[in-house]
Amino acid sequence: MKIAYLVDTNVLHDWLFSYIPQVKQHDAYFNPKKAARIRDFMENNENPVYIPDLVWSEFLGVTLHKEMDVSASLNELKLHFRLLLGVIQQMELKIHENEHLTLFTTQSEKLGNAPFTDGAELVMDPGLIDENLFAWMKRSGQKKGGKEKLLDGMDAAIVFYLDGLAACHPEYRMMLFTGDFRIVRAFGRIRSHWKRFGFSQNTGAVFSFSEQVRTRTGNHPITLMRTARVNKVGLF
Repeated sequence: MKIAYLVDTNVLHDWLFSYIPQVKQHDAYFNPKKAARIRDFMENNENPVYIPDLVWSEFLGVTLHKEMDVSASLNELKLHFRLLLGVIQQMELKIHENEHLTLFTTQSEKLGNAPFTDGAELVMDPGLIDENLFAWMKRSGQKKGGKEKLLDGMDAAIVFYLDGLAACHPEYRMMLFTGDFRIVRAFGRIRSHWKRFGFSQNTGAVFSFSEQVRTRTGNHPITLMRTARVNKVGLF
């Protein structure tokens, strides 16, 4: 089956800062090599890559309006804003010029579902967390005082953008490409548990931090690059 991708907000974040890594030089969580891989993934991928309007809007808000540095002058704030905006406009141009990149809405792809309504139903489903998922959450939560996050409202809505897009394109295995390992870890359970509600089974989740791709057959590259090595990504 052919592969297509739907990207999460954190992927766009890394794509942006791959152009200006110096801005993140004091950020311990930023990995310039990973960002470069993300840039290559976005710009040189021969498979379709879809960007939901929800993800693009969240990306703009987080990038331009979250944690704004107001410790200096207004002029410096505006200069930084224009720097980020300039790179974002460059990304927009690449999206419009690249036939493999698609910025879409629920209307443009004629999604038959309601991502926010279905997402709300998903997070309110007490049966979603089974014994296996709970055991993983418990192990992970031990490092955080016994607390763990699974899905927030935005995560759940993105899952149903993926579901709707996969239903519209049954010829593809539609993969969520995300840096949020919780979604990747939980995705198999979401897909199987919500199958009875018609959740698209031609779906999967890929961890964007992965440097290599593995497939169920072990030898089928699902990410085809024109200029780079074939990365391996897990199918879940």
